Amino acid sequence: MARILALASNMGLWAEELQAPWDVLTADGHQIQLATFKGITPLPLAFSMNPASIDRKLGTPIVPQHVFERTKALLESGAWDNVIKIGTDASGASQLTGPVAQESPSSNAFAPGQAETRSAEVKDP
Repeated sequence: MARILALASNMGLWAEELQAPWDVLTADGHQIQLATFKGITPLPLAFSMNPASIDRKLGTPIVPQHVFERTKALLESGAWDNVIKIGTDASGASQLTGPVAQESPSSNAFAPGQAETRSAEVKDP
């Protein structure tokens, strides 16, 4: 299956916008590597983690209970903790640095337990 680089915010994100694709893609066997500008776990906005939040116009809950519970489980399990840092070098070129799993020599999958720090330049098209 595919290896996917997912960019997320450290300034807050809507819980379901990371949780839902994460669950769909990992259920299909894909491996996801998160990247943030600070290189730390992306944290959902508190509002997006509150099942008691009500849409004022519709009068309906904004955050389904199952989304809250699943996102909380992902955060508590550490599933979103292996994060690459997005930064720039002195010339302003984008770089990704942090723990990157090595490819298994016999497959297109990450080898468990093998990680190293790499820096990869991302060039604009």
